[in-house]
Amino acid sequence: MADLNAARVALVHDWLTFRGGAEKVLEAVLGLFPGAPIYTMVYNPALFAESPIGRVEVRPSFLQRVPGATRHYRLLLPLMPLAVEHFDLSRHDLVLSLSDAVAHGVLTPPDTLHVNYIFTPMRYAWPLYHEYLLLGGLNRGPRAWAARLVLHYLRLWDRAAADRVDYFIAISRWVAA
Repeated sequence: MADLNAARVALVHDWLTFRGGAEKVLEAVLGLFPGAPIYTMVYNPALFAESPIGRVEVRPSFLQRVPGATRHYRLLLPLMPLAVEHFDLSRHDLVLSLSDAVAHGVLTPPDTLHVNYIFTPMRYAWPLYHEYLLLGGLNRGPRAWAARLVLHYLRLWDRAAADRVDYFIAISRWVAA
């Protein structure tokens, strides 16, 4: 990419359903790329009316149309890999994804640079898998088997999705490891 200032940039963020640390990072990135559209799984615009996020084009996925999606977005996690892969980023030179779940899984053309700023790997699918199942009461029965199957699928997808990223930037040494 010859000129970063002339690059067509897209930002991808997991979800915009509350204002936390990841959203503050996204706001800072918008300071670097003020005209970049944001692609996200679900978006609650009322929460970002006074934020830099509320002043740019936000393109939520098809999951936005699910009733209650902005409140119960975590229940949509099994559909999020499909949703993030649905975004058409073919008109962008640079895709910057900010992720702790699925944003890094976007599909980009070979000539598009994809950089991922990773907050953490999916903790519920990787390092804290057993703890999350236990805390959720999902250690026995049909719901437990369903949860284990979904998390198994998410781990497989997450590993494949990581291969789509050109460069990773980790928030900490622990995450980088």
